[in-house]
Amino acid sequence: MIERIPLPKMSEFLLEEFMTPLNLTAHDVSDGTGIFLKELQALLEDKQEMTLELSEKLGKYFGVSGMLFYNIQQDLKNRAEAFELEENITRALIEARQERGLTSEELAEKAGISPVDIKNLENGQMMPSLSLLQKLAHVMGKKLTLAFQPV
Repeated sequence: MIERIPLPKMSEFLLEEFMTPLNLTAHDVSDGTGIFLKELQALLEDKQEMTLELSEKLGKYFGVSGMLFYNIQQDLKNRAEAFELEENITRALIEARQERGLTSEELAEKAGISPVDIKNLENGQMMPSLSLLQKLAHVMGKKLTLAFQPV
């Protein structure tokens, strides 16, 4: 599977982009924003998610949009979920192929696609379309299913 640079955490963003360059401590930010120190420390230790209220207070304090911190956290969360989904698809494809006793080259031949494409799918360099997933599932004697699960 593809090696990815780990996604930054909200704490890293807040510390490295705002607090450290301005030589601010958690006490300084707590005093300046009215955020309880314990709550700010939990945020800096990634034990609490950014809320709209916290984002507004931090945005006002640092002179940026009140939505900046909240939006960044939501983006990081969305990216992490997308990466997890991509890894699950890749893992399921490899497992199904191996269960069927096929090499990637044999699967490519049966599906009528390039062996390079199968290798790219299996190492996470390429994400398949739903129609390609259906085709691969059919070739491997599997049924493609999709489930929406509670978060």
